[in-house]
Order: sequence, then structure tokens, then C-alpha cells
Amino acid sequence: MGSAPDASDEEILGVCQAWVTYQRDTGDDAVAQPEHPCWWAVSAVIGAGVDPELLWRVIRVLCSLVEPDDQRVVGMIAADPLWGLINSDGDRAMDLIEPAADRNPVLLTALKDVSAGDWPVEPRIERYLTTRGNRGRNA
Repeated sequence: MGSAPDASDEEILGVCQAWVTYQRDTGDDAVAQPEHPCWWAVSAVIGAGVDPELLWRVIRVLCSLVEPDDQRVVGMIAADPLWGLINSDGDRAMDLIEPAADRNPVLLTALKDVSAGDWPVEPRIERYLTTRGNRGRNA
């Protein structure tokens, strides 16, 4: 496997399962742990960011593997793959995220946790969260 998962659903699932394992095992330790046996998956998810369609597939699989109350992992979905998609694709990303977040509480929670950027799409994110009964981003 290269730096990003290929387009097969099976490989994306394997990468995402390893990524979640890494996030759970490392807990609140913000220091990268390249010696961890699942570290490769972190690199693969980062590598998926070069292809917005692939990154969106990865994000959806990650969201299917965790519960909304898994704060550590949901926060990490927000911190990198979701932030990266919004940062690179703005309104096009939100066109995908909004209807999916209506049906997926993990994605909705991750969207609330995304660090605000200096994005033209920022008001759209806030409007979306407000209309869903959320009071904007988590502090």
C-alpha cells in the first residue's frame, strides 16, 4: 500500500480500523507514536487528503466505526480528515457533509469539533450547526 489507501472498500476499511485502534491506544497523548503498530494508518489517512473523494470515503468509514461519545476518536476525525476536507473543498465539502451529518451523529459531533478556520465557508458551518439545534462549535 502506498501513502494513501487505494479505492477498494476493503482496504479503506482496514486502514480506518487501524487508524481508530491507533487513536484509542494513544489516548490523550498528543505526541506522534511512530513505533505503534498502527502508525502506518495515520500516514495513510493523511495521504488520502490529496484526493477529496477518497478522503470523503475515509471520513464516512471512520464515522461508521465509532460512537458519538467516543470523544477522543471523534475529536481526531475532526482534527485532521474532516478539517482537511473542509479546508481544501469548502462549499463542495459542506454539500457532502450536511446531508450526511443529518443522518450520522458521529459526523455531526465531529463537525462541531472542527477547529474554526479562516474559511469563507465558516458562516455556513455555523448556520448548519445552529439549525440542527447545536449552539455552534464545542469550546
